[in-house]
Amino acid sequence: MGEKGADFVAAFGKTASDYAYTDCLTDTDWAWEFLRLSPAYRNDYIESYAKLTRGIIHPSGIKIYRARGRHDKARRWGLSAFTEPGLNAQETHVFWSQDTLSYSVLAASSRVPAPRKESDFDLFQDKNCCAILCDDHYQKIILRSRNAALDMKLVGANVLFSPVILQFHLDGFAKISSGTKALIWTRNALKSQLTGDKKALTRTAKMHRKKCLIALKCYLKGASLRDIGNVFRAYGLTRLSWSSSGDEALKKQVWRCRNMGLKLMHSIFVTPQTRKSSSIFFPQLETMNTRIRKRTCNSKIKRYQILNF
Repeated sequence: MGEKGADFVAAFGKTASDYAYTDCLTDTDWAWEFLRLSPAYRNDYIESYAKLTRGIIHPSGIKIYRARGRHDKARRWGLSAFTEPGLNAQETHVFWSQDTLSYSVLAASSRVPAPRKESDFDLFQDKNCCAILCDDHYQKIILRSRNAALDMKLVGANVLFSPVILQFHLDGFAKISSGTKALIWTRNALKSQLTGDKKALTRTAKMHRKKCLIALKCYLKGASLRDIGNVFRAYGLTRLSWSSSGDEALKKQVWRCRNMGLKLMHSIFVTPQTRKSSSIFFPQLETMNTRIRKRTCNSKIKRYQILNF
C-alpha cells in the first residue's frame, strides 16, 4: 500500500471492527444502512419536524417511541417517521411504512372482553417484541430475532395499557398468499421464536454487502477506486493487490461494489404511477445474496417491493 493509500485509510477513520455489527443485520436493516447514506434523505431529515422522540426503555427491554408532527415526507422514503441517519441499524429502530414491506401485518386491536381470559397479544409478555412506535391513530411493533424482522401495525386499543385481542386485515384476494404467510410468521414470533422460509445469509453474501456499504461510504468521502481498494485490503476484505501491470481484478471488484452501493442508496423512490398511494420500492437484496457474479452490476436490476425478510 502506498503512502497516499495509507493516508486515505487513516483519514477514513474507521476500522474493520466498526463493521462487525453488519454480521447480524436483517434485510430491513441493510436497507436502512444504504438509505441513511443518501444526501437527499439527510436533507429531508434536517428540514423535517416530524421525527421520532428518543426511545424510552421499558423494564421488559422494549423501546417505546413517539412520533412527532406529520410524516408525509417520510413516506417518500418508505418510512412511518424519520429516523436519525447518523445511527446505524444496531443503534436505532427503523419503522417502515406498511406499503413498503413485502410482508407485514395489519390488525384491529381491542381489549379482552370480560368472559374471555386469554389475549392474542401482550406487548410485555410475548416474545421477540423489541420496539413500538405510538401515534395518535396506530401503533407499530417490530418483532425480530437473529436473522429476521417482522412489522405489525395495530389500530384501536393501545397495547401499552393492556393485552388485546386482534382482528387481522387482508387487503383483497391478491394479498391472501403473502398475508397468510405473514400471519403465520407473526404467530410463531410471538408465541415461540421467529421462523419462516427466510434463510440466513451466507458468509459470502454478508461479505459482499459489507464491501458495497464500505465502498459507498468511501466514495461519498471522495475516495478514488484505488483508495477503496486500499481500504478493502486494510480491512481484510480482499487478498487482491492493486496492480499497474494490467491485472485489474481488484479495480473491477471495487467498481462493481461501488456501483451496487450507489444503486441501493438511490433505489427507494415514489413511482409516478402510484404517487398518491406512496408506493415505495426497493431493489431486491436477494440479488446480492448468492449471485455474486461479474455481470451483476452490468445487468439491469429489477425493482420489487421492498425487502423479503
